[in-house]
Amino acid sequence: MEGNENPGPVRHRDRDGCAGAAARSGPAGRARQFEVLTANDVVPPQGRRRAVDLIIETLLNAREKITLVPVGPLTNIALALKTEPRIKEKIERIVLMGGAFAERRPEYNIRRDRIAADIVSAPECPLPQSVLM
Repeated sequence: MEGNENPGPVRHRDRDGCAGAAARSGPAGRARQFEVLTANDVVPPQGRRRAVDLIIETLLNAREKITLVPVGPLTNIALALKTEPRIKEKIERIVLMGGAFAERRPEYNIRRDRIAADIVSAPECPLPQSVLM
């Protein structure tokens, strides 16, 4: 391999044994993980907003209830519920993507943030939930 060729992703396992893609390091150890934006690109102001604020604002301004479909850990939904409890009334249900029934342990995204999963599924937060596999 010569120069700055990108050798592509390297498979690795995290501390829970889950496989994932890690980026090889570029010059001076700088990660070349997902070089989507360049130094010349301008991030719009809405790109600087926190996901939690966007969730809260969207739900509070909604005319109808909204179904949430998180495809990763429930961190932002849990933070939104803790920050602004009134959003519960605007959530129709939460549809969780994933499942790991054969492994006899929690699904990957639940393991990534167990506290958030507990908050979203707590009895004081009675939101209907569906799991898709």
